[in-house]
Amino acid sequence: MYIPTPWLDMALERWWSRWVQRGRAGRARFATHGTGWVLTYTARYRLTAFVLFAGFSSLYGFALWDGDIFKTATWRDRFVLVGSALLWIMCASIFVASLVERVSVTPQHLRRRSWRGRQQVAWPDVNVMRIDHNGKHLHIGVERGTVIEISFYLDGLEAVADAIQRHLGVPPEMFDNVVPARSEGV
Repeated sequence: MYIPTPWLDMALERWWSRWVQRGRAGRARFATHGTGWVLTYTARYRLTAFVLFAGFSSLYGFALWDGDIFKTATWRDRFVLVGSALLWIMCASIFVASLVERVSVTPQHLRRRSWRGRQQVAWPDVNVMRIDHNGKHLHIGVERGTVIEISFYLDGLEAVADAIQRHLGVPPEMFDNVVPARSEGV
């Protein structure tokens, strides 16, 4: 019997989110081409994505090896098989995204590379900036144009905050709940 417990789900998600954000390494990596900073997902986020993917892969591997779990005799069995495959694909896409996604901050542009493609916005064109605390994202872009979504789970959000302050004149206090506390003298 399933007893819905949305408060437990929300508490677990809040705990995980705080754990991942506390694991941020701080400063972004300096880009190899030397013109900016590169932000990647935190090690804790990548670890979570790997454990999720490996766990479901092991579970499905065992189910296929067993042969009795995934049957195709009835429409319900086929529905469970398709739903399980879609769940595995979702876990695989989260894992791949955690490895591939990069955000580059340069003096001229903000760029995002993901498995879905590339996005780029020139700083002089930026006229949209929203902080979505519920979704754990920062949205930066051009109204009715390209809007880049930057996750709170990336290392080096200070580079984005500094660029926004420099190019858009946004006060530093606006990023108090987004960027980890800055050490004095940095």
